[in-house]
Amino acid sequence: MYSKESKRDNKTSASICRPKHVLIGTGFAVVISLILFMVVALIMTGESMPDSSIRVLGPAAGLIGVFIGGFVAAFKNKKSGLLTGVFTGLAVFAVLFVLSMIFRNGDTEFFSLKTLFTLLAILLASVMGGVVGVNIKRRR
Repeated sequence: MYSKESKRDNKTSASICRPKHVLIGTGFAVVISLILFMVVALIMTGESMPDSSIRVLGPAAGLIGVFIGGFVAAFKNKKSGLLTGVFTGLAVFAVLFVLSMIFRNGDTEFFSLKTLFTLLAILLASVMGGVVGVNIKRRR
């Protein structure tokens, strides 16, 4: 009743971006970012650094972690790196947003322009990681 072609078509219409891989990538992004933040903190305690370098190292460490998270998610998903990167970036942003709402020291501003730029930077880093992760050659 079913032909081989219909089975093949049904197989390809499976989930393009698996939530399991997005969660794994999000976990990697958070853990790698925390490790990099600790390394940056250790570097800053040992050296007297200007404020300009401190303002760059913190976000850079976070974005490297997000890039790696998007990379891992897309590498595991094996397809649709752009979409996997977007979902991983949104998940990382959601984690950061919830944490910032919990620990927000009385700030009255809920969503600002800085939050929008943070979202865009996270999405860009995660999408770049996703595209690289899906296009990297695998060993056989």
